[in-house]
Amino acid sequence: KETLYSKIQSLLGGICAEKLINGDTSTGASSDLKRATSIAKRMVTEWGMSDELGLVYSGSDGDIFVGKNYQERMSYSESQASRIDNEIKKIIDECEKSTTKLLKDNKSKLLTMANVLIEKETIYAEEVDLIVEGKSKEEVLSHIENKDQKTSETESRKEEKNSKRYSSVFYL
Repeated sequence: KETLYSKIQSLLGGICAEKLINGDTSTGASSDLKRATSIAKRMVTEWGMSDELGLVYSGSDGDIFVGKNYQERMSYSESQASRIDNEIKKIIDECEKSTTKLLKDNKSKLLTMANVLIEKETIYAEEVDLIVEGKSKEEVLSHIENKDQKTSETESRKEEKNSKRYSSVFYL
């Protein structure tokens, strides 16, 4: 259950960050919101992870038309459907609240990450770890530049080594 909550929180991270920083959300997060809602729905209807409903399977009994999704047969009442919707919303709301708190508590790190991404477009786990440790934008960018320089030097040495191999072949 905790793993699923974490997954939902992760999916809501972008939406919560937008709300925190911009005061509003964009349409870009619709896919994440759909996936988060789907997980919450399955937690409630298929996996019995609802405190309110308990260990009950309330998933679909299947489609009326084979291979089509025109209408699902429900094995529960409208009242139960309303309770399911409330439980799904409760999970999403709890995850949104905890995600927003986490982001507020770490707003400076969120802004550092955003600023690094503006300059570099892509960062890796190593750079995220530096940001989480509290490193500044300048320190993270310096780390990236040093890493890029080392990679470039290594590639140059490999090219140089390979060119020497080729030149020795020509002498044979």
